[in-house]
Amino acid sequence: MNNPLHPDQLRNLIPLNTLSPRQLWELRARLAPQPLAAGQVLEYVGAQPSARYFLLSGSLALVDDEGHESRLRAGTPAGCHSLPQSRLQHVRALEDCRLLAVDNSELERLLSWRQAHQDVLLQLSMDGELGDWLEPLLDNPLFAQVPPANIRSMLQRLVAVELCAGQPLLQEGEAGDCCYFLKSGRAAVTKGTGAERQLLAELEPGACFGEEALLEDRPRNASVSMLEDGCVLRLARADFLELLKRRWSARSAWTRWPTC
Repeated sequence: MNNPLHPDQLRNLIPLNTLSPRQLWELRARLAPQPLAAGQVLEYVGAQPSARYFLLSGSLALVDDEGHESRLRAGTPAGCHSLPQSRLQHVRALEDCRLLAVDNSELERLLSWRQAHQDVLLQLSMDGELGDWLEPLLDNPLFAQVPPANIRSMLQRLVAVELCAGQPLLQEGEAGDCCYFLKSGRAAVTKGTGAERQLLAELEPGACFGEEALLEDRPRNASVSMLEDGCVLRLARADFLELLKRRWSARSAWTRWPTC
């Protein structure tokens, strides 16, 4: 049985090391290391590969279309890169190996989004609009569905609300007409009242909450209140639905906060 991937195994691979923590989590959920026994040949060679292969452990013999052989060992600088996608004629395991196959189109999508978001952050910084809260907000799975060209206009629709410690923000059972992003301070997600009240989570800046009630058109199933003075950014239902109407098919890849 394959051992589960550790995040550091992805962070050490190039170009996976350029992805955000959320993107790595999203990618990890769909990956499983593949064994390649000593002497076994990697089957993708000779065809146009649909995946990039990374060597997690062991060593390989690589033979190019001119017959030149080279060796690749996991953990070396060269071994941090994916196998060449052209000119390879033969790839053979010199010992028992573990490889990781990453779908080409999926990786390109993640890399493109990451680069686009970094470009947005750079432009906002040059315009003097960048704060410490903005990068984790843009890395939220909700904003990951927004076309990069529309991010600035979406940020302009957010309404800042200053709150005091202990102030309630969402109430369990009420109808949802907006969602929130935590810009500063910390907030608590709770369920129930009185002696039966349970703390479900503590939210940090950049967290998004309240979207579940909007998407499923049902009462909020948890309450949120501030643990300390802070600021939230409110996104109205109409803007929220416009944001997601073409992107909701990607919902399964989102990081799930406790729903409210």
